[in-house]
Amino acid sequence: MLHTEPLDDFRRFCQVVATAVVDLWSNEEKSPGCVTRRTPSLWPSEFVRCQTDFERVTVLMRIPSVRQFTLTPANRSSVCRSSLKSDSTSDELRKLGNNAWQRHEIPQALSFYTKAVLHAASPEKRALAFANRSCVLVRVGAKQAVLDDITHALENNYPTQKQPRLHVRRAQTLLLMKKVDEARSAFLEARGSIQEGSNSSDLDLLITNGLQRCAAFAHARSTGRLITPHKTQDSALYVSQPDPPTHLLNRITFGQEQRHNRLSTTSIADRHSAHLDEAYKIHYSGENIGWQFIANRDLPPGELVLIERPFVRRLNPTSFERDCYNCFKRSYNLYPCRGCSEAGGYQLDWDENCLLDPRGDNLLVDEQPLPASWAAACLLHHLQSFPIASQNITRAVYINDVSDSSENSGVVWERIKHDKFAIGVYPIMSFRSHSCDMNTHTVYMADGFCALFTLRQIKRGEVLTRSLA
Repeated sequence: MLHTEPLDDFRRFCQVVATAVVDLWSNEEKSPGCVTRRTPSLWPSEFVRCQTDFERVTVLMRIPSVRQFTLTPANRSSVCRSSLKSDSTSDELRKLGNNAWQRHEIPQALSFYTKAVLHAASPEKRALAFANRSCVLVRVGAKQAVLDDITHALENNYPTQKQPRLHVRRAQTLLLMKKVDEARSAFLEARGSIQEGSNSSDLDLLITNGLQRCAAFAHARSTGRLITPHKTQDSALYVSQPDPPTHLLNRITFGQEQRHNRLSTTSIADRHSAHLDEAYKIHYSGENIGWQFIANRDLPPGELVLIERPFVRRLNPTSFERDCYNCFKRSYNLYPCRGCSEAGGYQLDWDENCLLDPRGDNLLVDEQPLPASWAAACLLHHLQSFPIASQNITRAVYINDVSDSSENSGVVWERIKHDKFAIGVYPIMSFRSHSCDMNTHTVYMADGFCALFTLRQIKRGEVLTRSLA
């Protein structure tokens, strides 16, 4: 993952761009009929026709000296190298996770093991980190995540002599999920995987007890009786992040030409937002006031006015190990990106194209110089993420830390907090004016979508407002 700090490569890139623009200015000065300017300008004449930063970057990328610029290969860049895979770093993180686990510091252990998964370069080290994390997830109560991590550990060449314990853990988790037949098969698989001569008395006892419980469940099921499993921590991962209403999203194809005829015909609104019955309009109120976001009809309290997706968005660094970098879903068990150690994914196929060379179909490798377009993209991202233009993407969230073994299972609702996990730029929403008595409220949904609701009765022509507090 590239960073946007003013590193040597980026200073060099900016100098190349500035020099190229000044050279262009000098050439224009020498051309016949040119009106001489008092000082050289870093604002190319083509910028007059550009309306976005992206278009301006495209103009600069046409300059041969800029287009030929390359970044230092990742394996020779100190910052990029820190983001590359490293088995030694993964081992260090697993040791820190082990120490936290022994001190019963569950959140810290989960964090270290996830980082170990993301940093692991070899399948073997990745398997060890998956197995360690599955143990913590048992304590947390995220049962499906336990099964997923065990599967990933086995797929990544987890040591054969250690596999019986993983099979037992999977069987116990399946039993907690009341999947009795699958649990029984897993216990038998665990017994069959124990190597001769190994000291496995504790595993034999766990397997025997597990099979007895499976038999008790099966008998109770056949007689119509219900046996409740032993109490365990529930999968208390609560995230309030609703999906956008499908009846609205079906009306619009974002970024494409097919649009419902009841939607706004302005290009920005069409590409990035959906609203019903022309509930609002963007109105220019003169130089003293500027653009305003106003109601186009009377709006009752609780009215859904607009759903907008961000023009640009990014996760906060503190969320890298907890949220999918692609879809923003909260997850206990992120799967690592193949190319860097900072981004994880909720789905296994989201990173298929992350290492594609933008100039072709070849995969980039660590030893190759990175194209100038990557530097331009980083700078463009930096420009478009100014704090004044962005807003925090929030959600209500609760994760069961289970640091106290005596704590009751389930969600402790009093501990639900407002989590600022990402930042996004919403062009339409940004037109709302500030007011201490705001009349609208935003609700953030899955994948970064933002919905705007009215808080009270709003009359036609009234300005839609927000509070900056």
